[in-house]
Amino acid sequence: MYMQVLINSEDRKFQYILWRYSNNEEIKTYCLNTVTYGTSAAPFLAVRTLHYLADEYSERFEIVVSAVKNSFYVDDFLCGAETIEELAELKYQVTELLKMGCFEHDKWHSNHENFRHDKSVKDLNLDGSTVTNALGISWDQQHDQFLFSFSPKLKTDIVSKRSILSLSSALFDPLGLVSPLIIKAKIILQELWILKVGWDESVPQDIHTAWQGFLDDLQQLPMLNIPRYCLSPDPESIQLHGFCDSSIRAYGCCIYIRVKSRSGAVSVQLFTAKSKVAPTKRKSLPSLELCVAHLLSRLYTKIQNLQHIPNSSVFLWTDSQIVLHWLKLHSSTLSVFVGNRISEIQDSTNGCNWRHVPSHLNPADIVSRGSRASELMSSIWFTGPSFLVQDDNEWPVNKCSEIDLEEVNREKRKTTLHVEVQPNRIRKFVDDCSSYTKVIRVVAWILRFRNSLSSSKSTLSSSRCLQPQELEYALLAVVWHVQQQLYTIQHFKDDIRRATKKRDPEGSLKGLNPFIDCSSGIEILKVGGRLKLAQISESQKHPMIMTKESTFLKCYIQHLHIKNYHAGPKALVSLARMRFWNIKLRSLCRTIVNRCPHCIRYRPKLLQQIMSNLPAERLNPAQVFARLAVDFCGSINTAPHFGGLREAAVKSAKGHLTRTLANTRFTYEELVTALVEIEAIMNSRPISPLSSDPSGYEALTPGHFITGGALRSLPEQDQSVKNVNLLDHWAQITNIKQRFWKKWSHEYINELQENASGFNNNNNKIILARGVPSMGAYT
Repeated sequence: MYMQVLINSEDRKFQYILWRYSNNEEIKTYCLNTVTYGTSAAPFLAVRTLHYLADEYSERFEIVVSAVKNSFYVDDFLCGAETIEELAELKYQVTELLKMGCFEHDKWHSNHENFRHDKSVKDLNLDGSTVTNALGISWDQQHDQFLFSFSPKLKTDIVSKRSILSLSSALFDPLGLVSPLIIKAKIILQELWILKVGWDESVPQDIHTAWQGFLDDLQQLPMLNIPRYCLSPDPESIQLHGFCDSSIRAYGCCIYIRVKSRSGAVSVQLFTAKSKVAPTKRKSLPSLELCVAHLLSRLYTKIQNLQHIPNSSVFLWTDSQIVLHWLKLHSSTLSVFVGNRISEIQDSTNGCNWRHVPSHLNPADIVSRGSRASELMSSIWFTGPSFLVQDDNEWPVNKCSEIDLEEVNREKRKTTLHVEVQPNRIRKFVDDCSSYTKVIRVVAWILRFRNSLSSSKSTLSSSRCLQPQELEYALLAVVWHVQQQLYTIQHFKDDIRRATKKRDPEGSLKGLNPFIDCSSGIEILKVGGRLKLAQISESQKHPMIMTKESTFLKCYIQHLHIKNYHAGPKALVSLARMRFWNIKLRSLCRTIVNRCPHCIRYRPKLLQQIMSNLPAERLNPAQVFARLAVDFCGSINTAPHFGGLREAAVKSAKGHLTRTLANTRFTYEELVTALVEIEAIMNSRPISPLSSDPSGYEALTPGHFITGGALRSLPEQDQSVKNVNLLDHWAQITNIKQRFWKKWSHEYINELQENASGFNNNNNKIILARGVPSMGAYT
């Protein structure tokens, strides 16, 4: 057929070939003018040419236009007619139409005896056999049956994966009529693939045994004779019945055509079938049942495109109650794997009848388990279940009570809900607003409007301004919302419960004796305290309890801070406690003051220079009182930090004098004695960190520079009565002196390494302002 179709002259350049008839000749270039078998476009070009031919002569050969378009399979034409006259006319018109395109059909085969005898010698089978091939399937024309034969060498010395695949592929069964037999070969191949057996390796013994049993079954294939014609000459109704079933190793489906004649006779015959091995990744049995139902829906779609049977006459059967329940659900409520397949099944089988069939009546069970060739003819595989020949009221009924709800719900899509709780509007407004005045006034206006709506008579104040009592009530309302909704109710939940029951409080409020005040009509948690008899305001006696995390309390303290000319932390604590009580109020006030932009502006961080090196007089050893510094306790015309050590010593001396003398009157000698004692105390203070080592030396003090030890140390023992060697005594004194200077170098000098102030190396800036009047010019 391909050689009869010419290629456009412009496209023939793509079909050049190189050829020579002998090795002695030069290679020549040839151009192929017709469609070349083996090219990817060859089937399309051949079929498209036939369609063009049918459209071109559609008016002359009107009867066969549809047959040519739908019944040609490349170069094979399969068609039929109800009578011999119609068939003869069909043959004549097809032959004449093909001649118009220079296509000549050589062979014609028919199941009718008269038509078979009317053949040319060219079509005659020399062996007299009436068996021919129709699209790869053996067809017995005389008996109008499909035959299966398998003639290659079935047994070999070495059984390998390659030989098994080769023989399995030789079984051509496009309609799936012997699927229960072929599925066994597919299962064997899958097992070899799982075991990762090499292509030419000998298979394991158990698989070898199973394969030999499969080959023995193939010897019985010629016994299978399947009728080709499955309709009736006078059909009253035609129905399609599809069955599906699955096992752990394989699953398959089959479709039967049920024809009821006008006489009432019912015939059921296998129409087509399809089988697959189960995935290597293990799945649950309901999932496999869903896969085979999906396979059945696809197989039905292909048949529907050819037969055009109404969906109301299509019945699809499964023995899985779970799959039937899934089919009643919307695909969006199921998991991705199940939902995608359910959605496709529902779309392709819309209007079809899905029903339940018991497992022992399901013919698809045969293909899911596999069967021997000898068992197929005696089973319900080719004729379908017995209930199909009965009336529909005798068919099995669905049993919904046997559904495994746990398995059904397992594949339901988990719904994730995001719940957003809308907070109280007043509390949300309080949290979002940073102005105390705005919060109170807005809430006061809301309360005034609410009262005017709830009252039978209008209670709207004639004044356009808010009254003090309205502002006070608004404050209590805000405090109630803050206490109940978010802050206090979480921190003091137990204390509020105990206060409500008039029991002794515990926890952080134990010392405050809290209680619930309802005098204003609003329940407010307040401090009981011990000031009930004090002649102060009621709010000072019983301040309202708030927590540090309260946004409203922060707004209130900021309001007090600004209203009182940016008062300090101590003043804010005093002012805030006139209305509110907070356990950590001091730290909150300190935080607000430190973060106030206005206060930060007037509390700048002064520029400090890096301190210079210490003078040599403070670093190098020298005799006692070799260098002195005297402070006359008066102001010196130098920077304040000059002489800081002297100033600190003067301050310490005054402190000791004040705490010691107080109002006591001393004589001169007594005062001198006290001053000497104070001097000894000051010169006995450690000037370096104390060592935690019990074997270490005593702490270094200023007294070590004078006497070699602390002035307030324990008295020394009397050594005058002992005979001491002067050289030993001199060596001992030298050792003490060297030990002192070593301790001074190791402990005190290292403490001077760190800068006490000034960490940045900054440049001094001088601002020269011209034209600025001198001080006092405006006074």
